[in-house]
Amino acid sequence: METKETLGSIQRVLDSVGVDKHIDTDRLHRPEIGVSRWEHLKELEADLRKTIDAFSDDERLPDTLMRLANLHFQDGNLAKAIMLYDLVLGIEPRRPEAIMYMGIAYLYAEKPKDAVECFRVINEMQPHEAQTLAYLALAEFHAGHLSRAKRYLDRSLEIAPDCDRALYVKSLYLEELGRIEEATDELEKLLEINPASFPALLQLARMRTEQGDVESAKKFLDRALNMDPAHPIALSALGDIFYELDQYESALYYFDKALGINPDSSELWVKKGDAHMALRAIEQAHNAYEKAVSLNPENATAWMKNGELLALQGDRSAALKCYDTAISLEPENAEFAHQRGMLHIAAGKLESALLDFDLALAAEPSDPTHIYQRAIVLELLDRPEEAKRTWEIARDLYESIGNANKAAECSARARRLFLR
Repeated sequence: METKETLGSIQRVLDSVGVDKHIDTDRLHRPEIGVSRWEHLKELEADLRKTIDAFSDDERLPDTLMRLANLHFQDGNLAKAIMLYDLVLGIEPRRPEAIMYMGIAYLYAEKPKDAVECFRVINEMQPHEAQTLAYLALAEFHAGHLSRAKRYLDRSLEIAPDCDRALYVKSLYLEELGRIEEATDELEKLLEINPASFPALLQLARMRTEQGDVESAKKFLDRALNMDPAHPIALSALGDIFYELDQYESALYYFDKALGINPDSSELWVKKGDAHMALRAIEQAHNAYEKAVSLNPENATAWMKNGELLALQGDRSAALKCYDTAISLEPENAEFAHQRGMLHIAAGKLESALLDFDLALAAEPSDPTHIYQRAIVLELLDRPEEAKRTWEIARDLYESIGNANKAAECSARARRLFLR
């Protein structure tokens, strides 16, 4: 196919789907493109990549690449979207919307440090743009740099006190500081300014769910879904609420609806697996966790959940491999280390179990459950002096959190060892 004809064919496909140079990144939807057109577009993209140098003087190329990137962003293929935005910037290095969407795509991909670099570039180009500063604050927040996030946030609100993205980031910042009521107030203020703010509606729904106010959470999600019935995050959040209410069939219904829109979401497949597990549909749960892992091999939670299921089925060897992978991905996750320790106890590998509970304690030194299990392992290893000291530490930790029953149990176990 002639190079100019290739570009024209891609544009016609994009026109037929309605993909523009600008998208609403808060309301991403998989484009209704159809299998045959997807396959045709893949062939055209392959031709474009092979002959892209031949298009260097074609003024249509940057816009076409931009629209292609937006198509893949909407489809959830973040890696391809980012690669295409990068190609656009290779031609037009100072195209702000390409840098902005690239940064937002990095945020969706949970790569906040890369997002920070994108938003910094735009901020240098447009130093007084409140929205850019708000996104820079958001990226710094997710990168764990709270002081930097606060600095950019303050600048954004100084320029535009009603900047909806800045108010949203401010609510996240306040929540992180434990100032929940103030965070809620900021979101309510944001909804007064922009009643159609999906981030605010979803954030309020999540916070209300965590507070146990599921009716309020449902109302916020209903508002979101009335505006956009096919919003996958809102559907997933509604599934979360029904899961918390132990209404697992309803939860599964909404997770399936969300997956119908975003079938490549590893996190959604984990939620689907959890719902199947709660319904004791073990095979379906296993399939869901396997799908989650295949979609994102770096999803540590999916590996761990699959390992827990395999352990329940008695396949300790396969379970241990899953646990090992999960911990290699998140070495400071105390829950993962604790669960592997429990599996090692069941397998009689007590020294390995001890190492795992030490790992868990290093990550969460004030959690008494880790020290409790460590004491049990020390007893099983016939190390009474160490076990006695460990029971005493566990007792003190349980007392500090007001669990008198567990504290009394630990005290009794320590006393029994003293009397041996």
